[in-house]
Amino acid sequence: MATDKSPGIAAFLSFLLPGLGELYCRMPLRAIPFLLGELYFTSLFFSDFSAVPLRFNTLALFASIMVSVTSVIDAYFCAKQYNARHLLVCPRCGGKNQKGAPQCLLCWAPLSARGAPPAYLPARGPPPSPPGRP
Repeated sequence: MATDKSPGIAAFLSFLLPGLGELYCRMPLRAIPFLLGELYFTSLFFSDFSAVPLRFNTLALFASIMVSVTSVIDAYFCAKQYNARHLLVCPRCGGKNQKGAPQCLLCWAPLSARGAPPAYLPARGPPPSPPGRP
């Protein structure tokens, strides 16, 4: 059974280590470039300062920060994308429910495993028009 992924937790994990939030959202192919990029630029920054000019160390630090920020933003949207794929939509009212929910939280229609209400439920008609209007 799928569980919802919190965008805040995904962003925090990517803040700790770029790519970790994407792994939390079960998207390892999106995590690999962030992990490798952070490893590369951080190792370049902490390389021997006497052999590398200062401007290259500054550029490596800037690139490392940009990889981290991009990873945090991407992890946030990865969690939102994961949740959109793993939520059930009630065909009667359009409400989003967690997978495995027995009924819709908005219209209380029972949900089957695929999100559709059972066949014995009558379809909801159009909403009534306000009084005094045709």
